[in-house]
Amino acid sequence: MTPRYRFSTALLFGFTALAVAACGSNKDALQSLNAAKSISSALLSPLKGKSKASPARLTRTDLDSIVTPVDVVTLESDGAQGVIAKIASNNGVETWSSVDNRTLALRDRVLVGTRGLTDDLMSASVPTPQQLSRDGTGFQRIHTTLTGDDQPLIQRFDCTVAAMGPETTIFFERSYQTRHFRESCTGSSIRFANDYWFDFGGRLRQSRQWVSTGVGFVVIQHLLK
Repeated sequence: MTPRYRFSTALLFGFTALAVAACGSNKDALQSLNAAKSISSALLSPLKGKSKASPARLTRTDLDSIVTPVDVVTLESDGAQGVIAKIASNNGVETWSSVDNRTLALRDRVLVGTRGLTDDLMSASVPTPQQLSRDGTGFQRIHTTLTGDDQPLIQRFDCTVAAMGPETTIFFERSYQTRHFRESCTGSSIRFANDYWFDFGGRLRQSRQWVSTGVGFVVIQHLLK
């Protein structure tokens, strides 16, 4: 079973972007926007005051009221968590955004870039899901970040995949039978290990992926089809 995360005042991913990403009829888009606004108000209002009460959390009922596909993203370093939605797709790379324009770029649900997270991953050459779900696979990653004076810093990592075995992954009141794979990567000065949970149909249900030294890991949970 994978860990659960709480909402944090450190980062509040928005819901309004759902309206931009909504596909289908205008009625669907309007329903998504209204649901998102309602949920956003309920979740964020307790975080604005000085109350010590536990912050509100997303529920399956909340998510079922949104007709567009959404992901929940967690910054592991501080537990900040929220919903993002797809706003664009170009040459196989999907851009998922929050209302305050913090974005993740995903290729087949593998992270290839971020914006708005301070120490951003500017670009990345990454393995395919097929490589990540095969025990013993080896490959090289190439990550580009920025130095303190905004110069590109290119880092290369030698990576291998190990099968960790079957697991029941539970999030937001639903359970998934998954296969857990770990990608271990070593560079000249950095080591990290990404984790991926694939269901038995080959769909990536959850992942924990390295961004950069300043950001650390993001956990991405795919919620709706």
